[in-house]
Amino acid sequence: MKICILTYPLHSNFGYLMQAYALQRVLMYMGYEVCTIDIRKNTISFLSRIKYFLFSVVKKYVLNKDIDPFRHWPNQREQMIMDLHTWDFIRNHLCLTKRVYSYRDLKIIGEQYDFYIVGSDQVWRKDYIPDVKLYYFDFLPVYKPRISYAASFGKSEINYSDIEVKRCAKLLTLFRAVSVREKEGVMLCNKYFNRKSVQVLDPTLLLDKLDYDKIIDKNEIDSRIPTSNYVLVYLLDPNNYKLKVINDFVKERGLDIYSVTVPDYGVRGRCNIRDCIFPSISTWLTLFKHADYIFTDSFHGSVFSIIYQKNFYVFDNKDRGSSRITSLLTMFALDEHLISDKYRIDKNLVVDYCKVNNIMQDKKKCSLLFIQNSIDGILPCYSKYLIFIYIVGMVLNIALAKSLMLIIPTIFEILVVLLFVLKGNLKKAVFLHLVFMVLCFDVTTGLGN
Repeated sequence: MKICILTYPLHSNFGYLMQAYALQRVLMYMGYEVCTIDIRKNTISFLSRIKYFLFSVVKKYVLNKDIDPFRHWPNQREQMIMDLHTWDFIRNHLCLTKRVYSYRDLKIIGEQYDFYIVGSDQVWRKDYIPDVKLYYFDFLPVYKPRISYAASFGKSEINYSDIEVKRCAKLLTLFRAVSVREKEGVMLCNKYFNRKSVQVLDPTLLLDKLDYDKIIDKNEIDSRIPTSNYVLVYLLDPNNYKLKVINDFVKERGLDIYSVTVPDYGVRGRCNIRDCIFPSISTWLTLFKHADYIFTDSFHGSVFSIIYQKNFYVFDNKDRGSSRITSLLTMFALDEHLISDKYRIDKNLVVDYCKVNNIMQDKKKCSLLFIQNSIDGILPCYSKYLIFIYIVGMVLNIALAKSLMLIIPTIFEILVVLLFVLKGNLKKAVFLHLVFMVLCFDVTTGLGN
């Protein structure tokens, strides 16, 4: 079976790249042929830059946020330099479709695969996906089977318009099954779309550290990184408060600091473009692997701290959505590792990974079962109605039959056809039904003679 994944547009973000890799790898382990749709992030338009400036001015001078309204914007060549390692990883480890340039390209892809999955990451967050209905598969024909896996709204509320809510709710009726990454997502699906959903693990948690060690290329590791006695800092939104907390912790422990936080081009500018190159995935994974402690404000920074079984602390990142991190920590009973603003941390916290691993195994089993059952064992939308009509018709055939030579084959057909349907083999079920129709016609003709 050929499966197509629709996820967040390709860009330099460690968490995004790892979830895209992990979902593909898990599906390949299950024996499927998998590709991810090649959608790229658009360049920042002039209008978007103006909007950023105005919002930043308000945040800085009215709300006293630590933000610089006067930032640089990379051109295409500069972006390619910064994304050098990103595209090396994508070329080597992700299978992509042809690049998508238009809605028409998506419609073509919508005819080429047997099964479609949207997820993971914040694919249903309108702040990041302006045309959000695309990520509810509005381009797919109604007969194409589809599910969501660990889709995230990113926040505890949605900001869809009324029209978008109605449209997305209708599109969700076409999904075989719906799964979300956060427990708040289950509530949002029910509240706004009247659709049942289940919470599953982020796909990165479906693999273990040995799977990630396999993709570490020693030739790609930055030779300057430490291998022991350091605190890893991975911050998406560094500020003075976070840095003070980390520095106080490091002084007390007598450890070095290594930051994998990429300098912001918007602040540095093109004169420092080489300092803004995103580190390789091999470097990033190696830093998590050997760190003594980890400080992060990232969802996937927290995830890989758990995967590599490290003692870690997570800063509450309200601007990017607190619910993503709190949902993860609550799932593994690690709430005490969240650092809220002006909150004194317990510097002696130690993660009980025996407990975490037990929870992980249960959650992983349920998540993998969701994928397998969704692909193989759940009827597509509308199919259940067709099956009902089919069974009623066959029961009438049995009731009106005048000979055991028709009743017995009909019962046998019902059982075999339903078996194929429950396994997701609709084509075989239809073919088998047609074969039985021909055989029964021959038998009926023989009895009539």
